[in-house]
Amino acid sequence: MNQIPIGLCGCGCGQLTPVAKTSKRGLIKGQPTRFIRGHYSGRPSWSPEQRRAYQQQWRKANRESCRAYQQQWYETHRARRLAQSTQNYTTNRERILLRGKQYRQGNELDRIRRQKYQDTNHAIIRERNRAATFRWRQAHPEQARAKLRRWQKANWNKYIANVKAYTLRRRAIMRGMTGVAAETFSRWEVWKRDGGICGICALLADSNDWHVDHIVPLAKGGPHLLANAQVAHPVCNLRKHARLI
Repeated sequence: MNQIPIGLCGCGCGQLTPVAKTSKRGLIKGQPTRFIRGHYSGRPSWSPEQRRAYQQQWRKANRESCRAYQQQWYETHRARRLAQSTQNYTTNRERILLRGKQYRQGNELDRIRRQKYQDTNHAIIRERNRAATFRWRQAHPEQARAKLRRWQKANWNKYIANVKAYTLRRRAIMRGMTGVAAETFSRWEVWKRDGGICGICALLADSNDWHVDHIVPLAKGGPHLLANAQVAHPVCNLRKHARLI
């Protein structure tokens, strides 16, 4: 039987290990033994703590590649991940809630620091969350509509109250009752001035189906003036919503 040459392991652990050419499957040429990271299977060179420390160090040094790999894996196995998460929460709901409660009770300082950060950066966090929500709705329109319908059905009274409050606030702004500048003008004045061109996509609008859009939305403090109004396709106006473009 041929002797297998021995040398230092290539992982840097300092142990002696067989040095021989391996096939693509990790088998020593002419031998049935399988290698795991340069060692025989069943003879690990590192303890679990050493392996864990090495993995953490490698992830710190390769954050971008780790993040890219995780993102790719999540996108590829999205359904499987959601199913596993749901099943795990359903099976261990009480234990998960108890663990969260214990963590919050034992980390009061962390909670105070997080709350202070949220209070200090409230506007930034709100805009960031709104932007993330808008991107998700653009990427998943059907799911967004279904989610909105479910919420409206479950909170119908709150939904109606929100619509009424929004309508009243909008009418008050347009009538100049809130201190914001306002004036009276007709839709025809806006159409004639803009020549029927949509101010958002720069294409001709249908004279029988178009909206008057506020360039600076009323929700952002924009005035109800002719100078702040423009022609817009209904789709363009609804897509813009209360954002500044």
